[in-house]
Amino acid sequence: MKPKITILTACYNGAAHIEETIQSVIAQCYDNLEYVIVDGGSTDGTLDIIKKYEKYVDVLISEPDNGISDAFNKGIKVATGDLICIVNSDDVLIENALNQFASKYTPGYDIYRCNQVFWNDKTDTKTRDVPTMNFPIPPLSLHICHNATFISKELYEKCGGYKIFFKYIMDLDFFVRAYKQGAKFFYINVDVVNFRLGGVSQSHNKQKWKEYMEVISGNGGTRLSKLVFYIYLKTRFFAKKLVMLINPDFRLILTQKKIK
Repeated sequence: MKPKITILTACYNGAAHIEETIQSVIAQCYDNLEYVIVDGGSTDGTLDIIKKYEKYVDVLISEPDNGISDAFNKGIKVATGDLICIVNSDDVLIENALNQFASKYTPGYDIYRCNQVFWNDKTDTKTRDVPTMNFPIPPLSLHICHNATFISKELYEKCGGYKIFFKYIMDLDFFVRAYKQGAKFFYINVDVVNFRLGGVSQSHNKQKWKEYMEVISGNGGTRLSKLVFYIYLKTRFFAKKLVMLINPDFRLILTQKKIK
């Protein structure tokens, strides 16, 4: 039996791309689907776009929130699906992805991890990102693939959802907590979503570095594990920066499998 899937889209002033996101959800033709959109009180026309498709949206929440983690938690609270997949307003579900996922679905797991496709929409370069399956302290592999992950409603209730403190890496913190609590991960080799490069998750600032350290300290890590993780992140960041000077797509092609 196909699981009931809730697609959750959180957005704020996402008029540039949200219509494409909504259309990709509608086009799935998956017969056990719920669609929840949580809008943070957009002022740029996002709501007007959403209302064009209101007959396809099961739940719409539009009100100010305390950031994206808060928006996720609001959507999770009202979701009725067995599994919840978060697809943000910059990203696009791949054609027939949900049926492909369901055809390989095996009951009994907490987190189903699928492939995410990094997409440079300016050059139309696409490369496959295969998800990390283990999240010890410190996590030395960061293929998060959050938008290509299906998480059980029960696990969200057990782990307490996303921490409001996190504005950038709430997904990493959640996976670390879930792994620590013994959640059962399962990999399904299906490409689920085109992840558009250039969003909030691609940025680097003091708050994001602070959050990385909080993931370690907040999950029982030692000073040594924080140091190891810090060195790993710095090395990773500067390596990316260096190859980006050569070619904006060089890092993608070098580290992932290019998709024609």
